[in-house]
Amino acid sequence: MEGIGGKVKADFTIVLLFLTRNFGIEYCPVYVLDFPGSADIIIGMDIIRLGDFVVCNADSKTSFSFAMPPFQDRINFADKAEALNRQNRL
Repeated sequence: MEGIGGKVKADFTIVLLFLTRNFGIEYCPVYVLDFPGSADIIIGMDIIRLGDFVVCNADSKTSFSFAMPPFQDRINFADKAEALNRQNRL
């Protein structure tokens, strides 16, 4: 596997990856390696591109939501943040 830190050897396997309690991706290829920090999994663009993937950090608690197939409408957090920031300036 190769990343910003260079190349490392990693085991490779196929798993059933559950993104939610009721939604899993069958035959999902994964690399197994020791990762620095407290991350359990890194979700790459090969998964994210399958649907709509959103990461939120409310009250310092990180959560994510995933929907497949993706919705027709796009979420734009920048517009929502700009409106909230304007409201807070008044």
